[in-house]
Amino acid sequence: MKTNTRARHVLEKAHEMFVAGTRALSSYLTLPTKPKGVLVHSPKGVHWGDFQPDRPQPANADQNVQSRPLDSEQLLADPLLLREQPALVVSAKVRAAEDMSTWVEALGGEVATTSSISLALDSIAESTQSWGLLVVYADEIADIHEVVEALLLVRSVSSELPIILLSASFSGHEFGVERRAICDVSLKAPASFTSFRLAVSQAVSNNRLYNERVLA
Repeated sequence: MKTNTRARHVLEKAHEMFVAGTRALSSYLTLPTKPKGVLVHSPKGVHWGDFQPDRPQPANADQNVQSRPLDSEQLLADPLLLREQPALVVSAKVRAAEDMSTWVEALGGEVATTSSISLALDSIAESTQSWGLLVVYADEIADIHEVVEALLLVRSVSSELPIILLSASFSGHEFGVERRAICDVSLKAPASFTSFRLAVSQAVSNNRLYNERVLA
């Protein structure tokens, strides 16, 4: 009888740990509405894994004009950027992550999302050529100093990775090089699809121009 009681207690504890772990993981990683992938841990390190579950689409999905696929004339000046390498979106705000994921897909790219700036940094550091674009929604993912430090580290390990930084605290959009130390373009949140599309194109241009000058 004691053995059965002890076994039941162990099973209950194991179930509690499983539920807690599942909740922690779900808060740690955020999937887009139409997930292309997700950052995952494995014995070999952090990597971008395929994730294609069947998910019901919202009833008003086709009413969202911003999520419609673009004509070839509306794509980026360099459309191969996101087709050859996926974008990495870091955001603790689920709605913002979903919007930006949809926008990246509308530009012809694939996307992985996470709510952890540290996990994103680990993934970039392990394979600097794996990503074509980094988008960081700075609000609520970490202390602002941690975000800045992480972006400085990204610059040091992968200077050719275009970075877009979003925050509600910015006074406005900045498509120049004012914040070049940590990003190529900064947007005041919430941003529109039009602003985001321009930001991607300008971030690529600013990043290439800077690296050409440095290497010249």
